[in-house]
Amino acid sequence: MAYNFTTTSVAVPFVAAFESSLPLLMNSNKQLDKEFKEGTGDTMTMIIPDHPEVTEGAAVAGSLAYQSGSVTLTLTQNNVAINASAVVRALDIHNFDDQVATPYGAKLASKIQKGAAVDIQRKADHQLVFASADLFNEVADAIAVIDDARSYGDKFGIVSPQMSAKIASSGFKFFNPSNQISSIFKKRELGEFQNAMWYTTPDVPALTTGTLTLTGAAVVGTTISAEGSTSLKIDDAGIAGGETIKAGQAFTIDGSEMVDIYGESIGQLVSFVAQADATATAGTITIVVKPIYFVKPMQNVSGTEITAGAAVNQVHEANSRYLGGVIYDKQSFLFGSAKLAPISGTDEKTITAGKALAVKCTKGPDIANGREIVRWDTLTGTQLVRSNWAVAIWLKVA
Repeated sequence: MAYNFTTTSVAVPFVAAFESSLPLLMNSNKQLDKEFKEGTGDTMTMIIPDHPEVTEGAAVAGSLAYQSGSVTLTLTQNNVAINASAVVRALDIHNFDDQVATPYGAKLASKIQKGAAVDIQRKADHQLVFASADLFNEVADAIAVIDDARSYGDKFGIVSPQMSAKIASSGFKFFNPSNQISSIFKKRELGEFQNAMWYTTPDVPALTTGTLTLTGAAVVGTTISAEGSTSLKIDDAGIAGGETIKAGQAFTIDGSEMVDIYGESIGQLVSFVAQADATATAGTITIVVKPIYFVKPMQNVSGTEITAGAAVNQVHEANSRYLGGVIYDKQSFLFGSAKLAPISGTDEKTITAGKALAVKCTKGPDIANGREIVRWDTLTGTQLVRSNWAVAIWLKVA
């Protein structure tokens, strides 16, 4: 039995499957969608506003100049496709939506959302490893860190199913359940705790750490003072060489603290997260971290520099596995989606889901190979604009 491929019948269930699997992306700041229009480019710059210095008395102190900062959100195209004619003929597909569109949509959704979760994990200023079985107290502490950074928007917690089970077992009664019990099953809602709504998805990845264990003598190897620096050199005489750090592992430095949106320290050590794997040489290892700023309005570390010799502490233990989760202020995490330009000579339809996500379904001939192709494309991007309004939470399991 051949299936009648129409872009409408294929695209609609695909979008439905996509949206239902995206609690993180659907609970994000989607204000840029209206700015990304077909043919307008794939990048957008967000302005971080300046803030003034407050002085006492009639005289004005400091500079009167206004200088804003900026971050860029870049869209990336993702797609899945199928050789429609060959599959239909070989497998005699009776229901294309159930057998092809839905599972293909789930895989595409998973890839995009997992990338978004990693983006928050790698950029969040605070990395919290649960230290006890009393997880709810520590979750409350993590949310308080965001509040201290002057976050006033809606907050969300997204955790893996295994972490969800651990948190729930430590005190499920603390969750304020959804008004509609069906939301727990249909929308992956866990409930509300500490003014944050919680969801679960397997797209929040776990972290397996490398082999490096720092000693108590680990220090910053080179002073960091330049704005936007991304290199952190750690010296430790106990490093033999060859040990590894995996992307996602975090470190703190004595004296380097998180700041609020006005650049004031909140008394919590900022986490420096490895953005890529690194391998040590004898006595030292250098990791790539997110850009470090000491000057407003982009400031994300207290003080004017990170001094060589400052003690370095390891957040995650070596040779371990951690379940992951993220907590964030909705306004801090931007998600952009745009419509792709049409391809001439094809049958196309673009569906927009949840006022956020545009999925284009295209059917057309592959003349060179004598077959027909059906493909689905998205153009999306994410950006954590205020890293002090997000926390990555971790639970060691091995």
